[in-house]
Amino acid sequence: MKAKILLLGIAVAILSLGFGTSEAHANGAVSGVVIDADGEPVGGAVVSITGRAHQRGERPFRARFETNDNGTFGFRDVPAGHYHIIGGAREVGMARARIEVQDDEVTNVELQLRGRVGRGGGDREDDDQPDPGSVTGQIVNADGDPVAGAIVAVVSQDRRRHRGRARGARTRTDDQGMFTFENVHEGNYLVLAWARGVGRAREAIEVTAGEETEVNLTLQGR
Repeated sequence: MKAKILLLGIAVAILSLGFGTSEAHANGAVSGVVIDADGEPVGGAVVSITGRAHQRGERPFRARFETNDNGTFGFRDVPAGHYHIIGGAREVGMARARIEVQDDEVTNVELQLRGRVGRGGGDREDDDQPDPGSVTGQIVNADGDPVAGAIVAVVSQDRRRHRGRARGARTRTDDQGMFTFENVHEGNYLVLAWARGVGRAREAIEVTAGEETEVNLTLQGR
């Protein structure tokens, strides 16, 4: 039954984009459905898609969509390439996926949201800590080309608020220069990025509970 609901949801999303899978269209498209841990559709979930820059000086493609009652979402006119997709809904959880979009094709995605788990192994009860958000973006060089393997760090600027917790985290960009930090607590942060032989960059951001914050940095030489 759940499989039928999922297939129906994806079909509705494809139709909402205004074409069928066999119909030619500009660029590509992404269609999908957001479900909870039990496989039920999640309406009102926020889904964002972020890609890489395809030309020098061009900002990467990004868009947001709020799922309808049957949990479906869709993005039209998506340039061919690799993308990060993040979906989330308060009190349900978050999910992410990496996809590749082809010209004249519809890429189907299923995002199954997972709730946070506490130290005791069960679902964490609501406490004085707000729901976490996420930080995602792309690192490029001065020519606008993505920088793979760049180090990206997110450092909390709210020293008192984050006392007793890890105040920072770091990661490396993928081959498209993309990075993502999940479960980032609400507050003010400094995003730092650097790559040997390319340069450094930094930007101050504010993370909002339950939302995704996008930041794209251009590395500049010393």
